[in-house]
Amino acid sequence: MPTHKKREIISSLTKKGFISKKGKSKHIKYTLYVQGKKTGVFTWVSHGLDEYEDRLLNAMRKELHLETSQELEDLIECPMSKEALIALLTQRGAIKV
Repeated sequence: MPTHKKREIISSLTKKGFISKKGKSKHIKYTLYVQGKKTGVFTWVSHGLDEYEDRLLNAMRKELHLETSQELEDLIECPMSKEALIALLTQRGAIKV
């Protein structure tokens, strides 16, 4: 899996309906909201890293309930729309609409 810049990941997440919440840790939590309601789908983004490599991308993929590296690539690079993501997560039972 290729590396991705943090700003690219954050931009993609926010376009798909994720909202950030800064906590007391070194990370920012991004939670998916659907129709204004918080879901259980979330991931963490580090303050300190500028680029994400395989290990962290795989952890993010699992947090987001994505099964393949290609699904994460599609999410980050934007071929996957917000609607497609919601449909996929609904189908997998990760969220209820």
